[in-house]
Amino acid sequence: MLQPLTFSYLLWYLFVIVIYVVASDVHGNLEALLSFFAYLNELNPDRVVILGDVVGYGPQPNECIEEIRKRDILVTAGNHDLAAIGENDAKRFNPFARRAIEWTKKVLSEENKFWLSAIPRIIREDDLIFVHGSLRDWTNEYIFDEEQASASFSVLKEKTLFVGHTHCPCLFIKEWDEIIKMNIPEGTKITLQYSAIINPGSIGQPRDRNPNPSFGLFDTEKGEFKLFRFSYEIEKTQSLMREKRLPEYLAERLSDGR
Repeated sequence: MLQPLTFSYLLWYLFVIVIYVVASDVHGNLEALLSFFAYLNELNPDRVVILGDVVGYGPQPNECIEEIRKRDILVTAGNHDLAAIGENDAKRFNPFARRAIEWTKKVLSEENKFWLSAIPRIIREDDLIFVHGSLRDWTNEYIFDEEQASASFSVLKEKTLFVGHTHCPCLFIKEWDEIIKMNIPEGTKITLQYSAIINPGSIGQPRDRNPNPSFGLFDTEKGEFKLFRFSYEIEKTQSLMREKRLPEYLAERLSDGR
């Protein structure tokens, strides 16, 4: 007869997380984040992961953190998150980003600063790995091209790596010794047969010339990835950014996804 502890362990083992929703780069954009959460209610995933940069650029960093904290969401740390608590050097940021992060530092509550300090830089789960930047530099390195992807593939032990940071959705596949970069068509299911690096784009500040935020749904059982996009009231966020006297460029770029 099984002991209670063993039986409980078996029940946990048999419960396999199948559907992940993966998003990134919220950047203090509460309007976009709430629209994302409304979309989640329809999808009802087993797990939600946000790949860092909850704050920075946008006008509502505290509100975004508090909305995320209300929910059962895994979060990794991004370079802006760490800069907001003094654990990453903002001198490497461009002048607009630097002004925004200095403002963010001033308005963040102590409780939310503590929360940012406690979130992990890397998460491993279900043969998946989640970071903000890359496996070579979890928070600061971008993966834009095949050479940058190759550096992470060389140390990737899991089958699939999820990254953010670039704000542009894309997919890298390693097929034998060749690395292939693919754009991800909205709404198209891509079945992964090889090791992959997946970037779901950005919730709060898309930069692929499409102002609609993006996120991904990954089915671990089928090995399928699907990209979703949605709209939100951009003007509300822009109005708040101007009210808070954040750089005008950061507000303008939301309109055309640049």
